[in-house]
Amino acid sequence: LARKARAYFEQKKQWARRLDATGLLAHALTVEGKFEEAAALGQESVDGRVALLGPTHPASVRARIFFAQTLIAAHRDADALAALALLDETQLVQMPAASAGAALCLRSVAHTRLGAPEGKEEAQRCLALTPGGTEEAALAHDALGAAWRLLREDRKALGENEAAVSIFSQARSPAAGQAIAGLALTQLQLDPKAARATAFRALKLFDSVPPEHAIDPCPALWAAAEAA
Repeated sequence: LARKARAYFEQKKQWARRLDATGLLAHALTVEGKFEEAAALGQESVDGRVALLGPTHPASVRARIFFAQTLIAAHRDADALAALALLDETQLVQMPAASAGAALCLRSVAHTRLGAPEGKEEAQRCLALTPGGTEEAALAHDALGAAWRLLREDRKALGENEAAVSIFSQARSPAAGQAIAGLALTQLQLDPKAARATAFRALKLFDSVPPEHAIDPCPALWAAAEAA
């Protein structure tokens, strides 16, 4: 439907509406795991919004955040940070809380994966702006857990990882598997036997997710191997 809408608005030369459809298509492709095409369309959406409305317009900012979500899903963390680089502190303050929280959450995930210390503070700020119980909050807890783990604060990491897993509850998704794998990595330093069980729980979940939705299972595999 997004492809049809995009073609229709292009035929009618309704360029702003075509950008709406482009963003929807990029999101749908991200969910399907078709990251290369999704990233190209996400970049097109950002460039188009900026050309029409300028870089600081709320629609341009939202397009940039959605583009970064695609890059994070594809584990292109440095590219995601580059996409979000133009969102300075002034813009974050002026954004709606949900958008600012999403931007900070994405930056915290990217920084934490890259081993940068900024990830911890950004995750904490994200949690302060994000409604509890949402997937965004779970991702922020997961990123904060990884940041504490890098700082060797394993007890603090454990609490954040457990919070992320509890939000997902029975969800069967790659993001839930990622959170469970993060919990296993933290448990390695505290309770290797529990880490092994948690790691296999994550791997079992990864195996049940359609291949086109899957993400990198290496953290769960690493935790399982280390615990064994």
